[in-house]
Amino acid sequence: MKSHKTSILKGRGGFTSHLFPVSKRQGEGFTPHLFPFSGKGEGFTILEVSIVIGLFAMLIALGLLLSMDVWRGSSFQSEQDVVTSLLYKARSRAISNVNESSHGLFINTGEEKYFVFEGGDYDSATDKQDFPMGNGLTFTGDTEIVFTARTGTTTGPSFTMNGQGKSRTFNINEEGGVTW
Repeated sequence: MKSHKTSILKGRGGFTSHLFPVSKRQGEGFTPHLFPFSGKGEGFTILEVSIVIGLFAMLIALGLLLSMDVWRGSSFQSEQDVVTSLLYKARSRAISNVNESSHGLFINTGEEKYFVFEGGDYDSATDKQDFPMGNGLTFTGDTEIVFTARTGTTTGPSFTMNGQGKSRTFNINEEGGVTW
C-alpha cells in the first residue's frame, strides 16, 4: 500500500484551514467564509430566546419596583419638608408679631389641606392660608399647633405623619424648635 501525504499548502501559496473553511474553489485560490458556522440547523432555539426574554422582563420589573420605591420615599420626604416649613412659617410670623397675634398651623386631613392661621386657635382665626396636602397621608396627635406672639413658644405638642408605608413623628419643644 502506498501512503498518501496531505499537504496544507495547495497550489501557489494557497492553504486550507479548519478556521477558514473554503466556500468554493476557483482555480488555485479559495474564498473563506466570514461566518463559518452558518449552516442549516444552527442558531438559537426558541427555548434559549424565551429564557433571554424572560430574564430581560425580570430585570425591567425589578427596575420598576425599585424606582417606584424611590419615588414614594422622595414624595414622603417632600411632604415632610412642606410640614416643617409651614411650622417654621407660623413660628416666624408669631415671633415677628405680625398683627400682634399668635400664629399656628392646623392640619386638616378631611380637606387634605394645611392651614397657617393667625389667632389663638384655628376656629377663631382671622386669617387662614391654605396649602395642599399630599394624597394618602394621615396625622395622629396634636394637629393644631399655636405659637405665642413675640416669643414663638408653644405647649410642646407632637404629631405623627403616616403615609406611603412610612411614618415620621414631629416633636415641637416649648421654645418652638421642631425635631423629627
